[in-house]
Amino acid sequence: MILKNRSLDRRTLLRGIANGSMVALGLPMLEMMLNSNGDALANGEGLPQRFVMFYFGCGVSNNFFPTTTGAGFTLTPSMQGLASFANQLNIVSGLSVTNPGIDPHAAKYYMQLSGSSPRTEKHNYSTIDQYIAGKISTNQTYESIQLRVSNSVDSDGIVPSSDILSYRKPSADIDPLPLAAEIDPASAFNRLFGQVPDKNEYLTKISLMNALKEDTKRLMNKVSQKDKHIIEEYFANVNDLAKIIDDKQNKSCDQLAVNPSQAIDNDDLDERMRVMSSITSNLFKCDMTRVVSILHSAPASNQIYPTISDQLHHHELTHREDAERLSGITGIIMNQLGMLASSLAGVVEGESNLLDQTLIYGVTEETFPSHRFTNLPTILLGGAGNSAYKKGIHNDAGGASPVRSALTVFKALGIDSSDWQHDDENVQNDSGHFTEFF
Repeated sequence: MILKNRSLDRRTLLRGIANGSMVALGLPMLEMMLNSNGDALANGEGLPQRFVMFYFGCGVSNNFFPTTTGAGFTLTPSMQGLASFANQLNIVSGLSVTNPGIDPHAAKYYMQLSGSSPRTEKHNYSTIDQYIAGKISTNQTYESIQLRVSNSVDSDGIVPSSDILSYRKPSADIDPLPLAAEIDPASAFNRLFGQVPDKNEYLTKISLMNALKEDTKRLMNKVSQKDKHIIEEYFANVNDLAKIIDDKQNKSCDQLAVNPSQAIDNDDLDERMRVMSSITSNLFKCDMTRVVSILHSAPASNQIYPTISDQLHHHELTHREDAERLSGITGIIMNQLGMLASSLAGVVEGESNLLDQTLIYGVTEETFPSHRFTNLPTILLGGAGNSAYKKGIHNDAGGASPVRSALTVFKALGIDSSDWQHDDENVQNDSGHFTEFF
């Protein structure tokens, strides 16, 4: 039970001056922002729901999927990175895509991400994250944020702009427009503070935090002891993240940090994923956005995983049908997806945590040993802020379209998807979700 005698608006920002320009930082969920039970905002609105679209290239092997369906399935070896979140995990297998006559990687990539079945290599509609952002994140500082982990690209050059995941279609007569993804953690970190004065001048992250000290002091005089602890813990977390980025730039004592693109080793995907996960959880924590897309690696990815092979990239290994090494790569990616889940689960929000309030939609474009159009996976991770959404289930889709996975996401997030456009004429928006999860 939360006891309080005054409230604070969820959109309250801390403000300050850094290098002559205004900076602002959103606040975590505080006791003062909640109702007396801690399960809704003080104004009666429910706790925010969030969405992450997570894409990784080159697919999974057949041995990725659990051997039993329904509840209580056993995680396979390559899924062990998600073991701590098995009760928050749903797996969909057996998804199929009709070949529209384009490259196999591209055909499944477009259908998984936007419900498109194009005749040429492009999306017909906005990607799913952008559709959701237009429903749940229109009042935030950013409607959505796009992040990127690997600097890999499509090794065959089939998918245009394979370094971009999110597309937004502004009107019926305009093709979907690409939304560039931040691969540099320093630039992504700056999003926590809204607009940074000059994109060519990156303030040290510690200096940004210091600019907020006076406003923070004023707030601390108004809040409860519990809220003080939440704020202190939040600032400690953001400061730790700031120090990691500043130290990587070797600029932590300078007024300005330059060359942010060299901040973190491009080949150390664990380090980059850990930082991007922390940035995502902090963006959600301070309600700067409610939708994030993370491009882990490109379709037909040329990413090399040195512990698996120091010469052959991911796509090349799929053509060699090397199941053991492909499973090893999938295991690495699932470990990194687990980093995101862990970061979200570590943030308490009222009587729940951020993972409880988030739905992660994990997709890829293949299941090997061949470039088939069947048995594609969807990974659904998190509670979606919906007690009616069931978790811990493996559902065999029986050849259904990935459109049904998307409709399941919309249903879990409470989104009216009657206006969502897609290219599966056999699926109705109002009834196409997987009922096994509800």
